[in-house]
Amino acid sequence: MRFLLLLVGFSSACVVDGKDSDSPDFFDADADADADADDTGEADADADADADADADDTGEADADADSDDTGDADADDTGMPMVDDTGATTADGDDTGGAVVDTGDPDGEYGDGAFDPGTVYVIWNGAYMGGEAVTTATYTDSTTGEEVDFIPQFTFAFADAAYDGSLDDICYVRYDMVDDGVETADFSGYADWSGYDGMSFRARTDIAEARYEGACSDAAAAFGFTKMDDYVDSYTWGYGWGPMTDAWMTGMLDVGVDLDGTGDTIGTTYLEWDAGGVPAFNLWGYFKVYGFDEGTHIDIESGPLVGVSDSAAPFDGYYETTTVYVLSFAK
Repeated sequence: MRFLLLLVGFSSACVVDGKDSDSPDFFDADADADADADDTGEADADADADADADADDTGEADADADSDDTGDADADDTGMPMVDDTGATTADGDDTGGAVVDTGDPDGEYGDGAFDPGTVYVIWNGAYMGGEAVTTATYTDSTTGEEVDFIPQFTFAFADAAYDGSLDDICYVRYDMVDDGVETADFSGYADWSGYDGMSFRARTDIAEARYEGACSDAAAAFGFTKMDDYVDSYTWGYGWGPMTDAWMTGMLDVGVDLDGTGDTIGTTYLEWDAGGVPAFNLWGYFKVYGFDEGTHIDIESGPLVGVSDSAAPFDGYYETTTVYVLSFAK
């Protein structure tokens, strides 16, 4: 089994929008066509790693979320590919089409029989009212005008080292965060947790049914499993939401994350995971909230709500994440 490692992806070109709704038009995110975060068309090869939760060779996890032991975040670029993820990926890699998502076993439609694990993106979303998850949220499909049920999801995007935008080189594994698939978690024991009370959760991937898209049979074989959810289930996954902290905002700005125009519309996201059995917890990115207009209908057209950054209480609405970090593998 390959150990997951945390890689830094701080850059204006290195964030991944977590817009995973299984809708062909629900928040589109564009991407580069190669396996890095620049636009050269060539993959970078700068991601060294060891078997602990950082990327140095000390054998101990660093206390910060970068790849040295200085205690602060570096503005390096470890070769993180951009991945669109609206939940409906077309054959050319854009998440703007209407692909059918597999439930249960991958059908083997995509893939070339080989998969060299490069990176994995961990992406999630949700809808909340009064700090409680909403299970009846809807949105309007901009193409058909139809009302569509929104289902919160926790998604893994496993990208081949040579990922170029094709479904032959990526595997999406999605879990619906409803019913027994999600449970509340207590993150108060983590020094970095400054989230909302009651807004920390654990994704029960061992209970929720996985849905696949892309080269998931090839990916599973590369990890020595029959299905990718067996690999996912071998780790602990949790996530949380909170207000924006001065330190996190400053840290992202200092290393070049483009926050122009966000104002006070963004909060902090957190990821709980484990690195080879060692618990890990990181500030993961940021989120925006799109409010409800009638009942629990998500109002996209009005844009993200203002005041999220400094609010001590969670806003009501749809939570859209933007990922700043990416995980990779020890070889």
